[in-house]
Amino acid sequence: MAGKITKEELHPLLLQKIDNFAAHEAESTPHRFTDTSTGKTFKWGMKAVNGVAVLVYEEVV
Repeated sequence: MAGKITKEELHPLLLQKIDNFAAHEAESTPHRFTDTSTGKTFKWGMKAVNGVAVLVYEEVV
């Protein structure tokens, strides 16, 4: 069957996804967005401060 992935091919792909997810969780600002009016790119994430969710962002330079 065309396009079918074997178990031998799937294992490294799953390991890579797990590694990518772990790196994403370890990063404090893993997401990116671009301000279309200025063209500037920012990275953002969230954290809890005294039980309150806070949006954290900074410009990518």
